[in-house]
Order: sequence, then C-alpha cells, then structure tokens
Amino acid sequence: MVKISVSEAVSKYFKVFKEGDTKDVVNLIQRHESILSDKKLRAKYSTYAGLLSEKKTEFDALKAKSKKSSEDLEELASLRTASKEYRVQPTAVQDEAFDYFEKLLDQTLVPVWRDIVVEQCDTDGYVDLNGCRQTGKRGRTFSSLQACYLQVVLSVSTQDAAERHKRYLSTTVKKADNVTIVQLFARLIILNEMTKYLPCLKHVEGSPADLPKMNVPVTELEMCTNVIASLPLSIATGYYAQKGMHFPTKLTQLKEDLIRVAASVQRHDKMIADIRAKAGIPTKGSGQEKAKMSGPNKPIPKKARYGKSKESKGPPNEGPPSKYRTPKLCQLCAKHSPGCKNSHNTAQCRKWNADGTDKRRSAHRGPTRNTNTHSCADEDTKAVFAQMRKKIKALKKMTFKKSRKKKSRKRYYDSSDDSDSSDDE
Repeated sequence: MVKISVSEAVSKYFKVFKEGDTKDVVNLIQRHESILSDKKLRAKYSTYAGLLSEKKTEFDALKAKSKKSSEDLEELASLRTASKEYRVQPTAVQDEAFDYFEKLLDQTLVPVWRDIVVEQCDTDGYVDLNGCRQTGKRGRTFSSLQACYLQVVLSVSTQDAAERHKRYLSTTVKKADNVTIVQLFARLIILNEMTKYLPCLKHVEGSPADLPKMNVPVTELEMCTNVIASLPLSIATGYYAQKGMHFPTKLTQLKEDLIRVAASVQRHDKMIADIRAKAGIPTKGSGQEKAKMSGPNKPIPKKARYGKSKESKGPPNEGPPSKYRTPKLCQLCAKHSPGCKNSHNTAQCRKWNADGTDKRRSAHRGPTRNTNTHSCADEDTKAVFAQMRKKIKALKKMTFKKSRKKKSRKRYYDSSDDSDSSDDE
C-alpha cells in the first residue's frame, strides 16, 4: 500500500500494482485518474495556462506600443518575469501526474514505466492515436498520458483488445440465473467504461483512414440492445409482450421495466413448479432431469442417485425418490424379520405364514422346497412339462435306434470287402 496526500487534511492508501491481467491494469489506470481528480491537477493546469495566456496577451499589447514610458518598461519586465513563472507551473503539474503513476507501481515495474514515458513523450517522432506518423516530441502532457496508458495495457493484452471486448459485450454476455437485473446493469456499465482504456487496430501505424476507433464506449441505445441480448428468452419475451414493437433508448427506464418483468416471470415459474409438484411431475432441480452428455467426446452420464448422499452420511437409494413411489410394508416380516419388511407387501410374502410359521418348510416335515416362482407352478404347467419329458424320451430312443442301424451296416460292408479280397488271392 502507498499513502498519497489528497489535501492537507486528507490522505488515502492505494494498492501497489505488481502483476495482473487486463482488468487489473485498467483498474490501476482508473486509480491513477482518481488521484488526479482528487488532487485537481487538471484544474490547476487549466488555471495556470489561463493566467499564462492573459500575461502573454498583456505583454504583446504593451510591447506593440510605439512609445513606451518608464512605467511601461517596468510593466514589461514584470510581465516577462510572471510569464516565466506561469510557464514553469503547468509543466510541473503535468510532471506530477506522471510521478503519481510511478508511485502506484512496484519497484520492479518502475523502470518499465520510465522507458514507456521516454519512448512516447521524449523521443523525436511518434505515432499518434490515429495511426499517423508525426514529427517532433509529444512532451509530458495530460494528452500524452493516454498513449502511455495504452502501452501499459498492451503489455498484458493484444492490439485488438477493444474489438474483442465489444464483440464479447454484444454476443457472449448472458444473464445467469443467480444474477439480478440491477447487478446485470451495473456489470455491463462497468465493462462499457473499460472500453476507452483498451488498444484498438486504429492505433497501429498505417491503419486505414476510414477505420473507426473501437476504444470508444457504446452509446446508451447500443447498451440497451446489449442488455436485452443478454437476457434469458423468458424475460426478453415477457418484455416485448408488454411493450410490443418497442425500441428502448434509456437505460434507467429499461432497468425499471425489466425488474417488473423479471418479477412476473419468477412468479409464473414458481406457480408452474407448484402445479408440477402437485401432479407428481418432476421439476427442474429435483434430480430427475434426463442426463445429457456435455460433449461428443465425453463419457455417457450415469443415472442420478437418489436418497441419502455422502453429505447426509447415508447409503444412496437407486430409483425415484420415495415421495414419487408407493411405500411397501410386510407386517409378517416386520414382526419376524425386520430387515426385509420394506421389500414387499404382506400379500406377496413368501417367507412367513399368517400364524408365524416358515413357508419354506412343509407341515409334514418333508424335504425343503424352493419357494421361488417355478416351485409354485399350477397343474397345467406340470402337465406340459410331463408331456415334454415323454417326447424327449421318445426322441432319444429313436435317435439311439438309428445310430445302432448305421453301426451294423458299416460292419457288414467291412466284412464283405474282406471276403472279396480273399477270393482274389
């Protein structure tokens, strides 16, 4: 932090700049301009310049006289002395403005700032802000501060920063759900004010004469257009539904209208959410939205997990939330085996009888049978299986007979071949 005395009774502390991006550099320039405003250096310069001009006019008028008295000569001498003093004071005020910027910099950046000042103000020959080569020196004036500002910003940004910034404002900025209308307007106004500190392509030497300067803040009409373009579709549609074919021209009036429209859209969304909740339809934020892939090369998203999560220190429960499904309860299992009481209802219980006996054991102490669905087959199902077993048995028998006939026929052919070979001998 650096302490700067604004007046005899007031002092302010400012943050020393060491490193940062374009936004941080713009904030540094704005702090420097606030110091110049508090110290009233521009006003002092205008006062001294006005006094110098008056003294010079008086000196020229008195010098133009053909006959000068002794009093006139003394007046000329005093005016000459006063002009020298008034000529030094404006220069000192402007040099003071450059010194304050140096005080806001870290010691490692001071040499860089001094090199920029020498190159832009003290070097013979320079490129003005219209991209034209000029002869002579700029001098350390308030107007040459702008050129020094641009060189500082260029150290952390590109030459077309103003063009890209305006494109960002008009096409990219969108209002988030958690941002209010007032916050949106305040942010867009700040971004618009930053435009004048950014370099643009017009500053490049040899740029076309018809190329406009893009480091100029947009007009109020253009700001209104950018605000509406940044709104969600629901708010923008609601605004034009109320206004009809309308061209907003005042930011204050547009802000008041959008605050009312946003409140109306919020009430409407809440009413729709309540109706969906009563009807049992999943609403936005309930966790039942269809999972979507964030990109073509991204993995397929998993289904949402419901119930208790890690934050609540409980096991997750797959499937829809409990309020969207009918709870199950088996009274028999609740009494005899509480661990599985919520897996089925009492009528579907296959473990316990109404008298508390185990269904898995027969009443006559016979062999234990499985209690799955297939063990509870009816008579028709049993008859079908018996018929299938008969057909399978007959098919096996037929296959066995065919295989025996083939084997016997093969043995006959082999024996006949052997007999023929013996006769030939």
